[in-house]
Amino acid sequence: LQMDANCPSCLNPFSPGPLTTPHILSCSHTLCSACLLHPGLLQCPVLSCQAPIPRQSMDMFPVNCYLLGEVMVRQAQVRKVEDHQEQICVNLFEDKAAVSRVSCEVDQFKSQEQSARNLKGR
Repeated sequence: LQMDANCPSCLNPFSPGPLTTPHILSCSHTLCSACLLHPGLLQCPVLSCQAPIPRQSMDMFPVNCYLLGEVMVRQAQVRKVEDHQEQICVNLFEDKAAVSRVSCEVDQFKSQEQSARNLKGR
């Protein structure tokens, strides 16, 4: 089951934060805490649903634990990929530095070799 990781009302991504936690409505759609707290929101914003949203305590709307878990797994995967990409960049930088050092050493060797040939040719 693939669920949208963004609130259908404000389009902000769901997360475990105090205003971005996903909550389930009586119509089974999910909204973030911030949208549920918005005084102007009187019905489900999902097109063609229009189920009323009663004015009640946030605790009366259960947290969509499945969606929240999916979001947290996705965030962990993104962090893992970003960490891996960062490590690749570090490795490339280190490799370029090593190649540059070797290149300088080769240039120095060639220069010394050329100087030695020039001395022999005199």
